[in-house]
Amino acid sequence: MIYILPLLFTFLCAVVCECREKKLRVHKPLFILILTYCVLLMAFRYRVGGDTLRYMDSYRFIPDLMHIKLSDVFSYYYTDPLYTLLCSFAKLFGKSFYIFQLFHACLLNYLIGRFIVHNTKNILFALFFYMIICFLYFNTEILRESLAVAVFVNSVRFLEKKQWIFYYMLCFIALGFHVSAIVTFFLPFFYTRKVGKRHYLFFLGVLICLFCSIDYIVEYIRGDLAFEYLSKKGSLMEGLNFNVNWYIVNLSKCFLCPLLFVLFYRRSIASDNGVYLFFYMFFGACLLVFPIVFSRFCNYFLLFFVVIVADVSDLLLRRKNMHVAFSFAFLLLVYGYDYKKEIIADGFNYYRLFYPYSDILEQKMDQFREKCIYFQYM
Repeated sequence: MIYILPLLFTFLCAVVCECREKKLRVHKPLFILILTYCVLLMAFRYRVGGDTLRYMDSYRFIPDLMHIKLSDVFSYYYTDPLYTLLCSFAKLFGKSFYIFQLFHACLLNYLIGRFIVHNTKNILFALFFYMIICFLYFNTEILRESLAVAVFVNSVRFLEKKQWIFYYMLCFIALGFHVSAIVTFFLPFFYTRKVGKRHYLFFLGVLICLFCSIDYIVEYIRGDLAFEYLSKKGSLMEGLNFNVNWYIVNLSKCFLCPLLFVLFYRRSIASDNGVYLFFYMFFGACLLVFPIVFSRFCNYFLLFFVVIVADVSDLLLRRKNMHVAFSFAFLLLVYGYDYKKEIIADGFNYYRLFYPYSDILEQKMDQFREKCIYFQYM
């Protein structure tokens, strides 16, 4: 209930405040209130999340900022130095990992909240879908990459204005948090304000070429450091052998869901966000070729999908349309199944990474989660 009640409250507030021509002024204070609750929920969690346990184990070896050496910055997470520095900074205030959790939750959700406020009028609907689609994933599983994503989504305003210095400065910061942010350096070469048929034809052509040349590409880049690093980080997925179920769920999330919104709401989607939805679909389709690498790249465009869904959410209650109902029902079904799916043996479902919830005062350890994480998941 600790997750369900705020989710229902957010939806109720969104319906009351935003399903109207003129938004109620109270929707911004409500947005801040609910987002603050989310921050506190993540800041004071106790051993909640699969990768959180791994971060807790490595955190104790990182020196504080007063004693860290340059070699230390690159030795713990050798391609993610800014994450190491953030850990060291948090240790100035105490050695407990929960202090770092507080800093991480505040920084991450502030950046995401800022992005939402500046990119959609339906901020409560955006918060609702953020909580469903990627809130737990960003806050407990990909602690480094989520910071890179949050920095990147706030950099696109400079990309749109062609202010390259500021854009690439933020891209370098994102890269400092996670190596997968390398993809952001190439976006200016493909960015366009309006996505037309020729872009989708180009997308189809690239995908066909990738399929036809996959064996040659893998052989060529097998020794590449960045690819090797991303492959190592995707070892969990390798353990799952990328079964048919994995492909169906992730293609549904990263390709079919956005495709439905493109087909049904093309005129309602802001042109500035449409191109990022195109990138999201492109990398989503590429999961068929390189699932480890492209699943990472999809994360950088996930929040754009969130705000696009929020932009058209009020249509769900304003229009009695089968297309509207089907697209939202499909989205909720896909993400609902994603939480229910079994990720490892012994009946360990994905939602068990986050439930039951425990806080730092209670400090109640879930034995089943601990056993599965340490003996099978890692």
